[in-house]
Amino acid sequence: MRKKIKYAVIIVIILALIIFNVIALRGASKREVNVTIPTLNDHAMVIYGTIEPLGKAISVSPKTNGIVAGIYVQEGDKVRKEQALCVLENMVQDVSVPVSYVTAPREGLVYKFDIRVGESFGIGDVDKIIVGSSELQIACDVEALWIGKMRTTGTYDVFSAETGEGIGTATFRSASRYLRPKTIRTEQPGESFSTDYQEVIMDFQPSISDIPINLPVMLKVKGE
Repeated sequence: MRKKIKYAVIIVIILALIIFNVIALRGASKREVNVTIPTLNDHAMVIYGTIEPLGKAISVSPKTNGIVAGIYVQEGDKVRKEQALCVLENMVQDVSVPVSYVTAPREGLVYKFDIRVGESFGIGDVDKIIVGSSELQIACDVEALWIGKMRTTGTYDVFSAETGEGIGTATFRSASRYLRPKTIRTEQPGESFSTDYQEVIMDFQPSISDIPINLPVMLKVKGE
């Protein structure tokens, strides 16, 4: 008799535990879970980019190979469209024109001028002379996850990614309609180079002078 009572008590306890677990699971499934979807402009989020001339930098190279015979400008000079930057003596002796001029493709500023008299300068040397608008913009990499969530109104504070110093403000101008690999490397943990990014262009209003192009920067919503 005692064994039957003991077994009955055990069965009751097991059933009670089963019923309790079922009720608990039903309650958990009905409980609302508040999920906060992050936005690109949360305090912890930072947009990274690089400074470049408005409308992009233009690499200038000659149409023929030659030796630099004369230089007419230097880095930092303002130039007119078609203004001569340097003159080359053609390396081919039997050409009808013994010299050729390398000219500015647009009005703007000479950001880089890395040639010297007596050096060779030819087709394909695209990293020696860079010309662009004197106005600046910021090209940003925005991960595909955040497309459509970036604030397109208001002002962003711009900081040097090297020193953290504030160097100006920026406003949204445009976002590309295609994705591309990441072009800006940062020190952020978990940074992904396998993910595609959208290029976002910001109009830049510097607060200091002589800011170099290709400077890495970070942007935050002003006041946050």
